[in-house]
Amino acid sequence: NRLVAVVGRYEPMVTAAKAERSEREMTRLLREEQEQEFQAALAADQAREREEEAAKKRDAEAEAERQAMEARVAEEAARAEAEAERQIEARRRKADTLPA
Repeated sequence: NRLVAVVGRYEPMVTAAKAERSEREMTRLLREEQEQEFQAALAADQAREREEEAAKKRDAEAEAERQAMEARVAEEAARAEAEAERQIEARRRKADTLPA
């Protein structure tokens, strides 16, 4: 009977301790789950940022290439125009030297 009395006396404390331990464990598991979700979201955000930066870099490179191509075309057009003007001037000089 004494054992039953001792168990009866300490049973509420043991039950309360078990409940506290269980609550701490649930809290720990919840925090771990939240941390994992946070890390997954962070990794996704970082991947998205890297992709956005890569896309911006590709766009900038494409724009630079387009501008370089425009510059080459403009330069070639200017050279062709200068050559045409040179040929016209040469023909005029030749025409001026011909007898009338």
